[in-house]
Amino acid sequence: MRSANDYDSVAQLYDVYVRADFDLDFFRRRVSQYAGPVLDLMAGTGRVSSTIQRASGRLTCVDISLEMLRVLRRNLAGLVPAPLVVCADIRSLPLAADRYELALIPFNSLAELITTEDQREALNEVRQVLRVGGHLICTLHNPALRLQSLDERTKLLGTYELPEDRQLEVWIRGSVDRVTDVACSVQTYRIYGSRGELEAEQTQEIRFALIARESFEGLAVDAGFRVVELLGDYDGSSFTPDVSPYMIWTLEKVE
Repeated sequence: MRSANDYDSVAQLYDVYVRADFDLDFFRRRVSQYAGPVLDLMAGTGRVSSTIQRASGRLTCVDISLEMLRVLRRNLAGLVPAPLVVCADIRSLPLAADRYELALIPFNSLAELITTEDQREALNEVRQVLRVGGHLICTLHNPALRLQSLDERTKLLGTYELPEDRQLEVWIRGSVDRVTDVACSVQTYRIYGSRGELEAEQTQEIRFALIARESFEGLAVDAGFRVVELLGDYDGSSFTPDVSPYMIWTLEKVE
């Protein structure tokens, strides 16, 4: 099985243009509260993993993309103890049942499983590998606010330095299917040489679901979780439907 998006072709560029750190202190603090093994799901190149490894010490990183995991291994090289790195689909986890005290799905990653059935399968799999009383922290966009940026206009995300005086430009155009509530971000990558000449260009579509609060809560309860907390931002503020940019869920596995 594959997710809706394939990051293999941009894995070597990912850390150049994805520099988000607004959530790292939040995850560091949360992970430090747990003594048992921690699971970072849909871990990508290790943006969160490299932060929480220092707080956890017993970390497993899972992603479906081999190329992203190659970068993750480089990023996490030298950390002691070394994290366990597993290439797997979150909907079919080859991990021991009842092992983990905490699992994370950061950065709106679950939404990249665009069907309700896929989301349900993922939550069921996560529940299987958590201990009873263990927690899942899953972060999602608030659809009401995320919709505002999906206006079908092409925008420059940023210009980034590459080795040998080269540059990367990333352009994005977001849209949404109002029938299915599936969004599409068309991302164009242009690499320019030291003299400003265009060396390479590629385009990738990133698809993700706009998951409503009620829908996700229903899936979580059906999968055997109870809602412990719902925050609206990484500063710890409570979720407010018309204001909060995020839905930061803490779920507990129940008997």
